[in-house]
Amino acid sequence: MKPLQLFLVLNICLFFVPGNPVALPLYNYITYNPFISYGTKKMVADKINKSKISPNEYAIQFNEKIKSESKEFIFIYILFYSLIFFLFFIFSKRPFAEHIVFACHFMCAYTLLTILNTFLIVLPFYYFSKFNYSQLFDNINTLGSQIILLFYLFVAIKRFYNTSFVWALVIAASISLTFIFILQYYRMLLFFKIVYLG
Repeated sequence: MKPLQLFLVLNICLFFVPGNPVALPLYNYITYNPFISYGTKKMVADKINKSKISPNEYAIQFNEKIKSESKEFIFIYILFYSLIFFLFFIFSKRPFAEHIVFACHFMCAYTLLTILNTFLIVLPFYYFSKFNYSQLFDNINTLGSQIILLFYLFVAIKRFYNTSFVWALVIAASISLTFIFILQYYRMLLFFKIVYLG
C-alpha cells in the first residue's frame, strides 16, 4: 500500500478499537491526570448544568462527538510532523512531499503500535489481571510504547534520510520523548472544542 492508503486503512481500524488513544471517553478526562489538572471536572459539570441533561446522556454525546472530531484532527498530525522532519533536514533540500510521505509512515507505525498494544497488553490486563487499571499501569505502558517508537524512528530515519547514527538517534529521541506530551495537548484541544463549541 501507498503511505496515505495504509494510514487511512489503519485509522479505520483504529476507530473500532476499544480505548482509542485519540478519541478518549469522557470518563478518562474527568478521572485521570493530566486531564483533571486542567479543571476538566468543573468544566464538564458546568456544561451539564447548562445543557440540563443527565451526566450519562452527556457522556454518550461527548463520546460520539470525539470519535468523529478526532478523525478530522488526526490529519493535522501528519502535517505537523512533516514540518518537523522538514526542519530537521532543511539542508538536505528534499521536496516537502517526501517529508509528508515519511510522516505518513511514522503515523502508520504509531497507529499499528496502538492497535497491537490494545489487543496484546491493555485488554488482556483489563480483563484477566487481578490488578485494576491504574495511573501506574498507564505510565508504564506509555513508557514501553515510547521505547518502541524510539527504536522504530531511529531505524526509519537512518534508512529514509540516510543520515548519521548520532543525528538519527537525536531526532528519534526528541520525537519519541515529546510525542506523548503533544498527544496530550492534542487530546485537550479536542476536549475544549467539544465542551465549548459542541
